[in-house]
Amino acid sequence: MLTRCYNLKSDRYKNYGGKGVRVCRRWHKFENFLSDMGERPEGKTLGRFLDRGNYSSRNCRWMTRAEQGLNMRNNHALLKWELSRATVRKPRVLKNSYCGGAGCTM
Repeated sequence: MLTRCYNLKSDRYKNYGGKGVRVCRRWHKFENFLSDMGERPEGKTLGRFLDRGNYSSRNCRWMTRAEQGLNMRNNHALLKWELSRATVRKPRVLKNSYCGGAGCTM
């Protein structure tokens, strides 16, 4: 996460740090990241909501590969993010339509 956001030599930098994605200062210490997010659950990776914004406890959660696939910038399915009591946002596909052209706001 830190490498892709801050290391200019990383092959993934262009898609993260190069696009302005940052890691919250608190997470620059692994102990703080671990405290906020907990251990990585088996079969999940860290994802950002709608694959936008910075890495922080308010914008990230552990996601399955399938959830990550729905969460990509190039996926134009319309999603609604719901806030659960545990403050974990979950994607729900509302409409499987795809936008295109000048009127697309996604």
